[in-house]
Order: sequence, then C-alpha cells, then structure tokens
Amino acid sequence: MKKIHEFMKTHKDKMILATGDTCQNTPIGMNNMNDINCGAYLNECIDQIFDNSITLKECKRLKNMKDIEKMINLKADLIEIKIMDTIKKYGIKYYQI
Repeated sequence: MKKIHEFMKTHKDKMILATGDTCQNTPIGMNNMNDINCGAYLNECIDQIFDNSITLKECKRLKNMKDIEKMINLKADLIEIKIMDTIKKYGIKYYQI
C-alpha cells in the first residue's frame, strides 16, 4: 500500500480508483499481527491513502430475500467466532481432520 500511496502522490493529475474488501482473507505477512484487528487496521490505512470511499452493503449475487438474510446472519455468526456452531446451523458440509 505504501507503493500505491507514493505513486498517487507523484501522479496527482491521475484519478486512481481501487476496489477491495478488508473482511476477506488476511494479506500475506499479517498473520503474525495477533494484537490488532486486521480489518480495522487495513481500513485505517486505506482511509489515509484515499480521500473518498464507498461501502457497498448489498450483495448482488443473491437473488431472493431468504438467501440474503441467511448470508447476513452467517457473516454475523462467523464474526462472533462460533465457527463450528455456525457451520452446523447453516448445514455447511465439512470434513473433520
């Protein structure tokens, strides 16, 4: 992100846009940062680089309200770190190792 920021500072005549989701997989090398909230940290970094941002909250992949509500509830449950309970609740297939 530092390189992106430096590029933006040297090319102020260009409009630079980015997409991303800090709630997805942790970037390589950030696994050892156990004492911070990775998503919050990355959002703060992005806020320092980009003056404007848009947060999309509606999933366009899901076509009916039942699936949309299921996805919202699934995300909330996963964030609470009740992973095995959540897997069983939503009938997700898994293999015990």
